[in-house]
Amino acid sequence: MIPRRRRKRKTYPFKGYELKSKAELEVAQNCVKDKLNWTYETEKVKWTPPPVRDKTYTPDFIIKRKDGTKLLVEYKEYLDSRSKRVLRYATKQNPELDIRILFGPNCATKRISKTSKTTYWQWANKYGIPWAKGRTIPKEWL
Repeated sequence: MIPRRRRKRKTYPFKGYELKSKAELEVAQNCVKDKLNWTYETEKVKWTPPPVRDKTYTPDFIIKRKDGTKLLVEYKEYLDSRSKRVLRYATKQNPELDIRILFGPNCATKRISKTSKTTYWQWANKYGIPWAKGRTIPKEWL
């Protein structure tokens, strides 16, 4: 059996980082415009899905606030089942971390599946994960 070649994902270079999407590039540009002290995918968060071994999660943006605390922001245009599981367990098992979701402009009101009445923002509220909509980090998070 011949192994399949993995297609290299297109990345978007910005300020020394290789961002994975145009939307993340726009969020990063807005962080620079707003003069935020930010990094991209530089930290890992441990989480354990039952009953499996430890795993790590890498949030998209790490923002250092003026008081020295860190804000971990995950930008999502689409919330698949793996992302929901990772975010749910990572926030539950690391309550000392401030993990938040920034949904794309048209994403927060989408339904989590074709058959569900639950929207992305309702899902985030259900699991106590703070969220916002757009491509700019809200001032009240800082």
